Amino acid sequence: MRVEISVSRTAILGPLMTYRKDIDGLRAIAVLSVIVFHFFPAQLPGGFLGVDIFFVISGFLITGILYDQRKAGTFTYRGFYERRIRRLFPALIAMLVLCMIAALFLLKGEEMRDFGGSLVTALFGVSNFFFYFEADYFGVSAASRPLLHTWTLSVEEQFYLLWPLLLYVLVKLPVAARVLLVVFLIALSTAIGEYQVRTNADAAFYLLPARVAELAMGGLVAILVREYAVADRLKDKTVLLTFLHGICLAFLVYAFFSYSGDYFPGWLALPPAIATGLLLLAPAKGPLSYLLTNPVSRWVGLISYSAYLIHWPLLVFYKAYSLRSPSVIEDIVLIILTLGLASLFYIFIEQPFRYRQGEVKKISNKMGGIGALASVALLSTFAASAWTGQSWMTSLNVRKNVTMELIMAKRQQAFDERLKLIDVGNCHQFHHETDRDFSHCFKLSQTQFNIFVIGSSFGAGDWLMLKAAYPEANIQRITVQGCLLTKKQPLAKDYCRAPQKAIWENQGKINEFDLVVIAHNWLTGLKPNALTEYLKGIEAPVVLLGPRGKLNVDSYKLIETRGLDGDLNVDDTFLHEEVQIMRQRMRALSLDLGLTYIDMYSLIRDDGMLPLLVSEDELIFHDYGHYTPKGAKYIGRRFRDVFPTPQDMFSGLSGEP
Repeated sequence: MRVEISVSRTAILGPLMTYRKDIDGLRAIAVLSVIVFHFFPAQLPGGFLGVDIFFVISGFLITGILYDQRKAGTFTYRGFYERRIRRLFPALIAMLVLCMIAALFLLKGEEMRDFGGSLVTALFGVSNFFFYFEADYFGVSAASRPLLHTWTLSVEEQFYLLWPLLLYVLVKLPVAARVLLVVFLIALSTAIGEYQVRTNADAAFYLLPARVAELAMGGLVAILVREYAVADRLKDKTVLLTFLHGICLAFLVYAFFSYSGDYFPGWLALPPAIATGLLLLAPAKGPLSYLLTNPVSRWVGLISYSAYLIHWPLLVFYKAYSLRSPSVIEDIVLIILTLGLASLFYIFIEQPFRYRQGEVKKISNKMGGIGALASVALLSTFAASAWTGQSWMTSLNVRKNVTMELIMAKRQQAFDERLKLIDVGNCHQFHHETDRDFSHCFKLSQTQFNIFVIGSSFGAGDWLMLKAAYPEANIQRITVQGCLLTKKQPLAKDYCRAPQKAIWENQGKINEFDLVVIAHNWLTGLKPNALTEYLKGIEAPVVLLGPRGKLNVDSYKLIETRGLDGDLNVDDTFLHEEVQIMRQRMRALSLDLGLTYIDMYSLIRDDGMLPLLVSEDELIFHDYGHYTPKGAKYIGRRFRDVFPTPQDMFSGLSGEP
């Protein structure tokens, strides 16, 4: 996300580009929705739409400038990109330098290498490709990537390499043809997004093609305003304009609370983009005007670019420092700190570099160029060292100096062993596969108790756990990375489709099992119908394994911090914030659906304490929640202590205090 913030109250580049206070207010809504979404995702699940609102605003403002200049014959690539660089890079480089300093003290190992890659790609406007190609399910988690949010800047920078070329052709066409061509681009981009969210969701999220629709939507509005005088026709129709803006704002608020991110972008991105476009047709009038034009909204809008740059690294590094998720009070303090730092960035970094038409530049191109080259050299050197894993950086880390070679070696060994174990029988699908045959995964035994496990990678771990608990049972499964297979609609990830098809088309075979176990990495975005539709065809008894209580930080990092001689049993301080919500939700859902519920959280803990190690040098989780092989055996023994036979699982375990 990048914002083209207007700062002058006078005309900018022509009579149609006058300063509009309401756009700053719209920016404020957008950036606050993103910030609240990142700090309180369960409370504002659709807050990510703020990014899409910014895309539309950016398309509107930049297209307006380019369109006017192209028609007047005053456009130059040098002038355009100079303004873009002055607008974007000073605050970006300042943020990257601060992140570099924080990373020296708070990141190490894989996190530091990942940071190095994201740093250099963010600097050169291609971090969206880095995050797309490095979106490994078992790699560094998104919540641990301080520069993850820079993918939006890269998308826009790539768009504005191509857009001026298109406008060069566009202004030579008849007006109606210009509009139709942009509408076609919006439709094409939407179609690409709709296809990608069902075949390659990461490409839809990170790459430009599916995002062109939102940027071009802003461009379409800019053209309509100029060629059809839409703003002039609406300016005296206060009631109509207020009604239109009220409907659009109400829809955006509704979307903030109702959108989940599933199958997005695609056609679901169109309604918010259209609503934002309609808000940009003309300045706000009537009662809604003050909502967007009051001094507070305008100021938040002005600092929104810096606020966006700062808020995510601040949250990630705070978690890295405290090794836990912030409390509600801490979240609020961090948001206030974000706005305060953004104000400083705006006043002392953004403003001095601004280029305004007809004004003398406060910082010359020569001075700016020298500073930019020095900054790029510094950041590139650091990024290259970090990305290649050079060890000199770790000496600056102020954490406890604990020898972790053995634990780390065992962790990698356990990870490799786990992958081999869950691949046994070819009934687990990994993210790099799309065509595995699951027809052999429903084998029944005439003499053993038959259990069938359906689940994600967490379900694969529970399959290992159940095999350790009940070696006398016949335990079959179909599992796949990161997918809830009971969803009826086609899954967004292409590698999920073959296992999903297998469990839906073979419900009759699954019903022959004595017990069906459903296990997943339960997230707050789960919708009940993801289970209810599938269970209509299941006649066998069903046991639902509830959240096991994943951590908010990798377990090896906790040990690294505490030291091997420290307390290696952890309490809820390091619990992922979604766990307790989902424990209650899955317990209630099981009751509603008539399922047997087993609360894995309480089963694997003693008095709320989770052991990080299950032997002298073996982790219980190789990351934040996936069992190591020895961890699965350890939990299997505890599971059998509670349920001595597979039939005993029918009694369930509520986990209620």
